[in-house]
Amino acid sequence: MKPEQIKALLKEQGATQSDVARVVGVSPATVSGVINGTSKSRMVAMTIAGFLKKDVDVLWPGKYPKVYRRNRRDVCVDLERVFQALKATPAAARATAEV
Repeated sequence: MKPEQIKALLKEQGATQSDVARVVGVSPATVSGVINGTSKSRMVAMTIAGFLKKDVDVLWPGKYPKVYRRNRRDVCVDLERVFQALKATPAAARATAEV
């Protein structure tokens, strides 16, 4: 999927790249790099895919293989709670809110 399409889907769902960065604990530049395909982060990709309710392979075909090692952070985070918090928080309040 093209980066513009992913950004548009995020916007439709009421989330920004900064929101995703805050949830995952990375910089907005990292999220932008993943969306644009210039950098890789499985955690960021999975967070975006989960929020958009799409498979990672639909958003970035072939970039993130299904088999991988979990050696950094546990990917089994309660993402649904985080996504609901993002949707419930008005965009203006997100700049200062902690998720």
